[in-house]
Amino acid sequence: MLRPPRSPRTRRRTYRPYAISRKQHPARWLLARVWDLIGRLWSTVIVGGLFVSILVSYLTDGTPGVTSPDTWFAVRLLRSQPVAATSGLSLAVLLTITGYIAHRLERAALIGNATIEYVLKRVDQLDPRDVGLERYVDEVYLPRRDAETDADAGDIARKALRAAVDSATDSASDAMVGAEIARGICVFGRPMAGKRRLAWEAMQDVLPGWTLVKWPYKPERPFDYIAHAGRPTVLWLDGLSKYISWGEAATLNDLPRRFAEAGIPLVVIATCRLGVDKDEAEKYLGDLLRTLAPISLTDISREQGDALVEALDKVGVAADMEEFDQTPGSVLLGVANMRDEIYPRLKEPAKQLLHTLKLLRSAGIYTYPASLTRETAKDVFRLARWRWERARNDLIFAGFVRLGSANTDGERNLEPVADVYLERAIKSFPPPRAAITDYWIKLQQSLTSQRDAKELISLGFAFLHLHVGAATKRPDDLLPNKRHAEECFRTALELYDRARFPFDWARAQRGLGSSLIDQAELAPGDASLRLLEAAVVALRAALEVVTRERDPAAWADAQSRLQSRLGYALFRHAERTAGDVRAQLLLAAEKALRSALEVCTRERDETGWANVQHNLGNVFLRQAVMTEGDQFLRLLQEAEASYRSALEVCTRERDETGWANVQHNL
Repeated sequence: MLRPPRSPRTRRRTYRPYAISRKQHPARWLLARVWDLIGRLWSTVIVGGLFVSILVSYLTDGTPGVTSPDTWFAVRLLRSQPVAATSGLSLAVLLTITGYIAHRLERAALIGNATIEYVLKRVDQLDPRDVGLERYVDEVYLPRRDAETDADAGDIARKALRAAVDSATDSASDAMVGAEIARGICVFGRPMAGKRRLAWEAMQDVLPGWTLVKWPYKPERPFDYIAHAGRPTVLWLDGLSKYISWGEAATLNDLPRRFAEAGIPLVVIATCRLGVDKDEAEKYLGDLLRTLAPISLTDISREQGDALVEALDKVGVAADMEEFDQTPGSVLLGVANMRDEIYPRLKEPAKQLLHTLKLLRSAGIYTYPASLTRETAKDVFRLARWRWERARNDLIFAGFVRLGSANTDGERNLEPVADVYLERAIKSFPPPRAAITDYWIKLQQSLTSQRDAKELISLGFAFLHLHVGAATKRPDDLLPNKRHAEECFRTALELYDRARFPFDWARAQRGLGSSLIDQAELAPGDASLRLLEAAVVALRAALEVVTRERDPAAWADAQSRLQSRLGYALFRHAERTAGDVRAQLLLAAEKALRSALEVCTRERDETGWANVQHNLGNVFLRQAVMTEGDQFLRLLQEAEASYRSALEVCTRERDETGWANVQHNL
């Protein structure tokens, strides 16, 4: 289990979590705490002394001013007890100076943990914390197996990366010419399965001289492709589902093309959780994933867990089996200790800030700028602004968060040391018999007051996709959530300048259209008709912005998703009208759905393709009802063909209800 020593060139030190700074540098930590106390004391003495001196002078002489130094307590003490007073003053000054120096060193250590937005370092010069490996221990390595082949997962990763290097640098062998070569790897696994660790190890072994680009979830600055032309680059994508939440799917799918056009040799390394996250990634990032070699990590046995704890203990790293769940992270990250020991000892402001991060994460917000967390904590949890910095530092020292890259305001973002801490180590939030989504309305109010259009869009989609509040899913329960989503999107549209932020504006229009369609499904009569009309306007507005000339990848994504939603909205609108208007709406719906199928192929998005085929069959069926003779027969045949196409994907085993609906229409 202990790793053999590395060669001098690749030897890397063991990185301990900054949370144990107190143990590593106890004197510095103590002096920094002394500064926290003595700094306030000096401020109180100096300011208070001046105030009292002015007050005494006013009361005795009748004029404001400073009393004679001969009357000051410190001067009288120096005259009466010169040795003791001088010794005490010297000690106070010494403690003040050393405490201040320790305070600055602690602060520098915290800030030194931050990286620039895209990292942009050579792989062999990286700190593991640059890619989020806060608990990295170099000396201890646990071999992993691939779930599909039962082969060594590390060997599979290194082999795939070498093939990707050959492909990226045009040095593939003759046998590989014409074959589909993977551009990199995607490591799948459960939470705490060691996905990031395995990706890091393979990258260090195969790509030491390459430059790492860690792609942000919401880039503050555009990436400069031209400046990196010709530089072999590793694109690091950690947690693919998080990119989907911000609508970055089109951008990520198109990244290999953009790097190639800039003349940048590229290898991609991605990680993704199993389950829902993998399903979402395959649905929205299929183009990217098809170019990556998949590696699925198996669970580890209890014997392996015991051996891992023993190996960590030998190099002085605390680990235990208390919450072992067949993953390495459950041994090393110490979730139980963070939950039962560290979290309860946090002061209330630090807990309030931690609750803020958990709340933001629940709404699909994964980037935590200082201004966002400070204002949200104030609005939702009543954390005073002046307590925010101390609360942040307490969380850093406790090991819950670290400082990340600087945003456009020059302040450092907060980054969770481990996502699992926000998920499992916060005991008191949400409180008993409450759901975290109960706080979303307060979050909406806070983001509105902050005029944060980006995060309002994220929250709007969260309202759309998740049920808030009630335990049932009756229309009366769901409708308020759709309305909150609509409010979020409309507010974002008021804040965005279409000319300056065209794609964000279009995304808000897309969300608005979806929220209006969902409300129309739940509303009666004329209200439903008005909502569908407004949805069509919003979706068409989004399509006007996203053009093929401006951004081919975003346009393709828009054709696939926006045209599909537009076609559905037009179809539902047609069902609520009659005569020539109905015929025109059905023709428009057919056109939109056919446009969607030009891009949304079965190979790229199997589920989306089946949904479009089903909706197109419905359109043909309604058109057939309005015609006669040969046209009637042709449209019925078109409808039948579309339904049968949908059934090729929508099987009874995959989706019994959807399958039954298509069978009924067929």
